[in-house]
Parts: sequence; structure tokens; C-alpha cells
Amino acid sequence: MYWKSVVVFVLAILSLNSCQRKEAEALLEKAKTNETAKLELQQRPSNFIIAGDWDTFDKGVATSYTKATAIVFANRSAFDIDEIRGSITYLSAEGSIMATVPFAASGLIRASEALKVPVRSSEIDGAAKTAAIFVERVHIVDQ
Repeated sequence: MYWKSVVVFVLAILSLNSCQRKEAEALLEKAKTNETAKLELQQRPSNFIIAGDWDTFDKGVATSYTKATAIVFANRSAFDIDEIRGSITYLSAEGSIMATVPFAASGLIRASEALKVPVRSSEIDGAAKTAAIFVERVHIVDQ
């Protein structure tokens, strides 16, 4: 759909005078840059969406169980996002890997903002002290 629009736009440019053509070409270049940035965000979301503090629920009494319940995400992209997906690698106090589980986070995070959003993930055995959170996929909200 995007490229059909570009073709129509290019054909329209050809019918303009030189001043109008320069303005139209600048708009076309801006649209291409915008599409390139979206594509890069979709292909490498962890370069733009950075996980920070996280909340856990430890329901253990005799035995510990850890489950992430919310994560702060900093959106360093130029686009609003939601529906964040990825993985959480829980680490022990000594830094050894306890388990890696998928997560899903819901909540609108505006461009260049940070927000704590609720997450759905599996619980693990043991009390994790830290975690490595990797963002694998995001949904870009159309503006």
C-alpha cells in the first residue's frame, strides 16, 4: 500500500512547477525516512525500547516463586508503541541464570517517554534478585 502511494505521489510531482516540486520531494524524503525508522524499530526493538526497574510477586513461604508483574520501559523511538513482547532471564544473587520466560506487556508508551506497564509472564522457582529483560517485538501505534 505504501509503495502505491509513493508512485502516485511521484507522478503528481512531475506535474508541479519547480518550487512545488522541491516541496513535494522534501515531503517524499521525509516519508521514506519515517518508513525506514519504523522498519528499524520493528526489526530491532531492543535498540529503542529499554527495560528498567521491574516489580515482582514472590508468593513463597517455605519455597520461593518469582514472577514479574510490571516493568518500566523507556521508549527511545519516535513512535508511540504498545503490545511489547520479549523475554525475561531471571538471575540469582550470584548472577547465575535461573530461568528464561516470555513476557507480554500491555500499555501505550508515547515516543520518548518511560512508563511502568503491567506484564504477563510465568513464575519460576526461587527468588530472583535481578533480571535481564530483552524486548523482541512491539506494535507501532498509527498516528
